[in-house]
Amino acid sequence: MSKSRHQDRSDCNVRIFRTKFLQNLPSTLVRRGVLAGVMLLTSAAAHAVPIPITIDFSDGTLGLLSSTLTTPEGVVVDGLYFDELGSGDWEPGSLFRRDETNDHGLGVCNPEETCSAPGGGDINELDNAGREELIRLTLPEGFRWVSVRLSSLDDNGSDIDDLVERGQLFADEDGDPANGLGTLFRMFEGGDGNPIEPTFVVPTAQQFVKYVFFQPYDWENNGSNTNNDFLVWKSTIVRRLPEPGTLGLLAAGLLGLALARRPKGIG
Repeated sequence: MSKSRHQDRSDCNVRIFRTKFLQNLPSTLVRRGVLAGVMLLTSAAAHAVPIPITIDFSDGTLGLLSSTLTTPEGVVVDGLYFDELGSGDWEPGSLFRRDETNDHGLGVCNPEETCSAPGGGDINELDNAGREELIRLTLPEGFRWVSVRLSSLDDNGSDIDDLVERGQLFADEDGDPANGLGTLFRMFEGGDGNPIEPTFVVPTAQQFVKYVFFQPYDWENNGSNTNNDFLVWKSTIVRRLPEPGTLGLLAAGLLGLALARRPKGIG
């Protein structure tokens, strides 16, 4: 009789242990998983370093192209010209690719220009010798700008300051030049010891803006020199990371969830 009572007590203890174990198991696994997630988030915030990606616009078929191209990295390039005598608005202009010594990258060939491949002089660069021209870069989602690089920016073979090639860089929110080119963040010029293939870092305030415009323009002389031309050679972008504060809030939320999932008794 006592043996039977002992067996019954043992069976009862096993059932109680099994019940507690099964009740606690989900909470335990959740807590461990959440704590592991918190550790991973903290580690990611401390050690994640995105790798910059440089796009070389001189890579690919040389000569006359369409007015729009998209790189494998997702950067969209558009050629534009101002149709002063026609629509009175900005219209798509054919892109032109070159890859020679000191002449690398993309220019624009508007309908008034006769462009030849692969060379052809300055006429197939981004210029303002005839109709105004622009190149617009569009940033892919999830990235930010780091820098851009030009080519063929020189002094037109002259020591006269009024004849050096000049231009401007703008960051714009809507990408429509009819509404203006946005925020001017760089003016540049060739000659006078300046590099013929300069790299310009995009300021922090403009790194997340969707569009960048390249404009040939004589800013020194109020646009009087219309012999400004260059090529858009490279652009460097980098993948965005969540803000440290965002990761911290997420980690804190997960930690709170872990603490809230404490095991309950069986009554």
